[in-house]
Amino acid sequence: MAELILKLKDREIKRINISKVEITMGRDPDCDLFIDNIGISREHCKIVYRGGRFFLRDNGSSNGTFLNNSKIAQESELNDQDEVQLGKYRVIFSGAGGMPEHLLGAGEEDAGGKKVRSVFGTVQFSPDEIQNLLTASGEEQAGAIKAPNVSRPDIDAPRATLSKQAQLNIILGVVVAILVILLAVVLIQR
Repeated sequence: MAELILKLKDREIKRINISKVEITMGRDPDCDLFIDNIGISREHCKIVYRGGRFFLRDNGSSNGTFLNNSKIAQESELNDQDEVQLGKYRVIFSGAGGMPEHLLGAGEEDAGGKKVRSVFGTVQFSPDEIQNLLTASGEEQAGAIKAPNVSRPDIDAPRATLSKQAQLNIILGVVVAILVILLAVVLIQR
């Protein structure tokens, strides 16, 4: 399996397997390769697997992304043992082993004339593709997408009960408040 090896100076810090078609690198803890350093942008760059090859893309980082000591301005193909520089860190790309079998063929495919992206078996459409599908199927009404009206008694019934309970609680609260006011008036008149 392909992997990334994070190094600082010549010391290996972390090693991660590439098990997704898109790997993010940056200072955000949600990134696949998290690098806690102020010189690294939140989502600095990403590696994308497409058409059987790996590509490096800078995500508009402040300090830039370097591939083999050259700053990249556009998506660049990665080769085995390429070195990606993010600030003072180096990330060695090891393409040996390639992608896991369940991801082979992942990336953009053509499905009946419509482009879809398959990620872990999930089909994803862009907003434009969804709009085109709705227009083509005639299900678009005045530019809005309508959700199907599905009645689910098992879900709707508890909502109605909660609503009635809330109403009863309000009524009970009002009655208690009135009784407290009446009691205060009676005590004041004595």
